[in-house]
Amino acid sequence: MTNTRKCSNKSRQGCLSCKQRRKKCDEGKPSCKSCNCLGLKCSYVNKLYWHKSKQSCGAHYIIKSNPSNYTIQTTFDDVRLCLFSNIHNNSSLLRSRAENSLGVIDEIPQIILSHDQAIESQLFTYYIDVLSKKKVFEDCQLNEFRSIIIPCSISLSSLFQSVMAIAASDLIRQSPQNCSLYLSLTNKYKNEAINMMYNLLDDPSEENMNEILISILLLCSLEIGECGNNNWITYLKQSCLIFQRLDDRTILFSKSLMFCYRYFILRYILLLTTFDNTEFTDFVTNFPMRMISDFFTIKSVDYMLGCSPYLLRIIYDVTVLRNKNESEIASSEVLSLYNRIISLVRREEVTKLDFFENLYINSLNLYFENIFKTVLAHLNVKIDVNGLHQDLLQKYRKVLHAKDLTLLPGWTLLISSIGDIDDYGRIQVLESFYAAEIRWPRSSGSAIRDAVEAIWKFSDLNKTINWRKVLSIRGYKLPLT
Repeated sequence: MTNTRKCSNKSRQGCLSCKQRRKKCDEGKPSCKSCNCLGLKCSYVNKLYWHKSKQSCGAHYIIKSNPSNYTIQTTFDDVRLCLFSNIHNNSSLLRSRAENSLGVIDEIPQIILSHDQAIESQLFTYYIDVLSKKKVFEDCQLNEFRSIIIPCSISLSSLFQSVMAIAASDLIRQSPQNCSLYLSLTNKYKNEAINMMYNLLDDPSEENMNEILISILLLCSLEIGECGNNNWITYLKQSCLIFQRLDDRTILFSKSLMFCYRYFILRYILLLTTFDNTEFTDFVTNFPMRMISDFFTIKSVDYMLGCSPYLLRIIYDVTVLRNKNESEIASSEVLSLYNRIISLVRREEVTKLDFFENLYINSLNLYFENIFKTVLAHLNVKIDVNGLHQDLLQKYRKVLHAKDLTLLPGWTLLISSIGDIDDYGRIQVLESFYAAEIRWPRSSGSAIRDAVEAIWKFSDLNKTINWRKVLSIRGYKLPLT
């Protein structure tokens, strides 16, 4: 008689709690029956662990994680950068992304690119009907990407070339079958726009100021739209230098200048949030942006910002305080900022702008808690990080599934990725990034995702390293829209 071993149906996909207790799991989502009865935390994500086969001389060089279908490869270069991240002035160890020279553009294929009126008409129509609507958080009748740029581009050649370039670039992702044609058109018009802009910069008179700034704005938007490459930062720096030459009154009473100022101030402040102390000090010293007090008193949501100028100013003030020496930061200053943050009223989400304002409020709370966690603990101030994180990702999923495309609110997704989030939270973030890359191909989303993965790699290797330090080491200059 042959003895047969009786096998029970094992739960291959059971939760971590049941696996640790060696109990059968009914695999219920989001929480299984056993965990519900016992009041235990139920999680289905595999924990991070060190890959023993890759250990050498007791040093752990490779981290293996197996969350869902997503894996992040941690290379030896990542580890080397992390180990030497505190060594200064050693360029051989700190690998950074090379920033392409503004004047270097891919060679245009040898095809005939004449001023075909039919092509230019197509590009111009596409910009008006499609692209201008995607440059703001909510399209409206007064959308200045139409009301200002279109009349100016008809009369000013440099702006016309910029509009042609930005439209052709966006059509690369919309018409993959014509990729070569639109790439060639993009490079052609981009070259001409840059040359004309530099000619204008040779004579930066007040008469040319509007044309110069709008050209810089369009070229900056073009670079951000091409996978968020670091060239965009050059245009941001140019705008800082120009606005420093102007006074507040001149900017406030000019529709064109205010249009450009709102575009650049958003990207300037959000960029500062990603800098470590050294980068922050260098950047604001060499490229200070004019901060117009009257503008930041406005509490209505701006369709170009996705939030109110008042909220944007709080983000800036939090960032400035963060970059002070710790010994100089008084608890009263942190408490004052906290009171300003909690005074922000979450809106009933009647319009898209109400929705985006709430998205930014949640992100600001997470950003503030991440920076001043220790001080807030001393003040007995508690911020519901987990609740805010989940609400933020839920709102972001609504953005991803919205009928009409708007600007990508990249800063909110970056902020949802920092801090102590578990593997399940990381999966949710990655799923949002991949969905964003489908809806916004060739946008800054891929660069932001790459940066987030770098932050996670470094934090897994060194829990004490600051996420802004990681971005500095890797040379990221993220356009967070």
